[in-house]
Amino acid sequence: MPQLDPTYYPTQLFWLIVVFSLLFVVLWKIALPRISRIREVRQSRIEADLGKAKAVKIEAESVLAAYENSLAKASAKAQEIIHKVSDEMSAERARRLDEVAQSIVGRVLEAEAAISHEEQRAAGEVNSLSADLVCLATEKLGCGDTSNKNATAAIEAALVRVK
Repeated sequence: MPQLDPTYYPTQLFWLIVVFSLLFVVLWKIALPRISRIREVRQSRIEADLGKAKAVKIEAESVLAAYENSLAKASAKAQEIIHKVSDEMSAERARRLDEVAQSIVGRVLEAEAAISHEEQRAAGEVNSLSADLVCLATEKLGCGDTSNKNATAAIEAALVRVK
């Protein structure tokens, strides 16, 4: 194997130094500056993107704060409207209940008046029928003719004793 032969060591070392030096010069003068520029461009782009992200974050926070503020205002206004409508509905319900109560009281009074009138009319009819019945009974029993006036007076006297 010629690589391990000590007679070839000096030429191998020479070519090693030449190739290493050329590779070093190529890397130092061409590759490393390009890599450095690409790294700087990327770093500046990342910093610009981070700056934009911070600006967008600040804007988003301000928009969120404005949204929350408007949401709170809308919620407060909705609560105010709900309370207002609730109060109006309660007042309307109370007013209608008063109207219904007054209507019912009026109807009850009318019904009581009608009942009282019908009781008086019925009592008058009962008295009239009773007087007619007394007249017929006295006639059938052979006690003679009784006038309607006398029969009515007798019935009223009997009702006074019963009460």
